Amino acid sequence: MPARVRFLPSGREVTVAEGATLLEATLAAGLPLASSCRGVGSCGWCRVRVLEGAAGLSSSSEAERRLLAKLGAAADERIACLARVQQGEVAITTGYW
Repeated sequence: MPARVRFLPSGREVTVAEGATLLEATLAAGLPLASSCRGVGSCGWCRVRVLEGAAGLSSSSEAERRLLAKLGAAADERIACLARVQQGEVAITTGYW
């Protein structure tokens, strides 16, 4: 079942297949997002802030939680190459560091 990801402040939206990562959604929307490890979740460069719809994302893995803690991330931040869109609509912002 498809899900929607909206990017703020641009307002750009993209429909993705269930299970797509936030990084895949960002690239599909044609937006830049720094990433080095491309899915391993080791660099943290693709950190994003989830503004709406966090319940529609996969749960954070232990590895993601450790990396977010190491980065001093806020509770509403996720690693885009690890966070998967499961359902509904999600709104995120990228590159606010």
